[in-house]
Amino acid sequence: RRVPFRSTGASNGGAMTLRMICQAPDLVAGAVVVIVNQPVGLDCPDSPPVPLLFILGTDDPLVPFAGGPVTFGKRDRGSVLSANDTLAQYAFRNRCGAWEEIAITDHFPDDGTLVRLRTYRGCAQPLRQFIIDRKSTRLNSSHTDISRMPSSA
Repeated sequence: RRVPFRSTGASNGGAMTLRMICQAPDLVAGAVVVIVNQPVGLDCPDSPPVPLLFILGTDDPLVPFAGGPVTFGKRDRGSVLSANDTLAQYAFRNRCGAWEEIAITDHFPDDGTLVRLRTYRGCAQPLRQFIIDRKSTRLNSSHTDISRMPSSA
C-alpha cells in the first residue's frame, strides 16, 4: 500500500518536487516549493489537485521571477516559466478562483525586503504563494540575525 507524503524542496529540490507532483500526484499529500518556478517543458494540467505553497523571491539572481534561463556561473540550467505563469497553472489544476494578496507585517523595515502572501480562493486544494520583494538594492545584513527575530510568545 502506498502512503502519500509531503514534499519540500528548494531550487533543484523544488523542481524535483514539482516533477513528483506531475508524475506521481497520488503519492503527494502536499508540497512546499522554494526558489523555483515551473521548469519549461514540465506540463501536467490533467493531474489531480495537490495542496501547494510556493516561496519565491522577486530578485533571485539564479531563478528569474519573470521566467527565462536559469544560470549558475556559465552553466545553463534550463529555463523556467514566470512565477505568475507557474501559479496560474497550479490555480487551474487546483480549480481555484481569484486570489487576494496581503502584505505581511514588516518587523524589520530597514532590511530592504517586503513579504506578500497571495492566497487563492475556492480551490479544490489550498494554493498559496509567499512573494519576497526586495524594496531596495542595498540590504542591511544585520537584520538577518535569527536571534533578533520577534518572539512568538
